[in-house]
Amino acid sequence: MISLDNPVDGIVDLVKRRVKDPEFWDSSFSSDNYLKQYIAFHMLSGNAGWVTNDEGQITGAMIAYECEEEYARNVFIWKPPVGKTCIFVAQVVADDDESRDKLAHLFLQWFPNRKPCYGLRKGAFTAMNGHDIATKLIGRRTSNGRR
Repeated sequence: MISLDNPVDGIVDLVKRRVKDPEFWDSSFSSDNYLKQYIAFHMLSGNAGWVTNDEGQITGAMIAYECEEEYARNVFIWKPPVGKTCIFVAQVVADDDESRDKLAHLFLQWFPNRKPCYGLRKGAFTAMNGHDIATKLIGRRTSNGRR
């Protein structure tokens, strides 16, 4: 694993290990350079968040942002998102439940107000209940006594 010293490479490493969707890897993301640029672009835009373990290794990452639904429906372009009518969850990847739950907390911190939420799942643009999913994950974690 790559340490927090280079978060872009750490997220690339995490994505390579955890994302199994062949459509993802058949796209332009199959290029390490393109994937690094995409992650760096979203980091600079404030749309990428990540969590680490005690050793500083990246164990979870999320790219999500507010935009207009039409912007979310388009193939990624190298321009910042426009508008704020919906939330687009471009990617969530985690090594374990702990990291996934931390990302759920992060999602709710970034987007405290409910609005339509979309994502790409199995190559298709789809509506999702991001706030409900995050709240459920956090609730399950709290009820199991983990924090």
